[in-house]
Amino acid sequence: MKYMLLVLLSVILVSGCAGSVQMIDCGNSEACFKENMKNCTAAKYTYSESDDLGNQFETYGEIRGMEGENCVFYMKILKADIPEESLELFPELANFEGSDMLCKMPLSMLTGDEIVTDSEDVFDPLGGYCAGSYKDIMDAFMQRLKDMMEGMLEMDFDDLDPEEHSSFKRDAGAGI
Repeated sequence: MKYMLLVLLSVILVSGCAGSVQMIDCGNSEACFKENMKNCTAAKYTYSESDDLGNQFETYGEIRGMEGENCVFYMKILKADIPEESLELFPELANFEGSDMLCKMPLSMLTGDEIVTDSEDVFDPLGGYCAGSYKDIMDAFMQRLKDMMEGMLEMDFDDLDPEEHSSFKRDAGAGI
């Protein structure tokens, strides 16, 4: 009886493993991940990045393969160090760490170097292809950025006093 149970468990284990997809581990190689994205080859990638504002992120990406005509990939923010100044401007980023999203995009949109979107809205380039807390936070971030830009465009620059803004002041010795 024990022997039959062991054989049955072995068969189930082996058959389950035989159907699984081998995932390439790209480590922190962006080139490896981008190359696999072109063909939607199963791969994973963990990378760290920072920007000029002092924001630092550690992100996990996973290409899960094709589902019908779409490439399925997943992203998660593992760590987000965001300075207080950035959080004051964009409070939605306070919840960025731990956020994730799942995307299902036509392979034709994935060139490896970038996502070529058919969305005409530059503030929502992922359109309806992705869902999750990461996308929700980015949508809120992009909306705030859009509102800020629209506010700047409505600003009457003729009312600005050049003496109040150091960028307008000229050095008395500069012969401009």
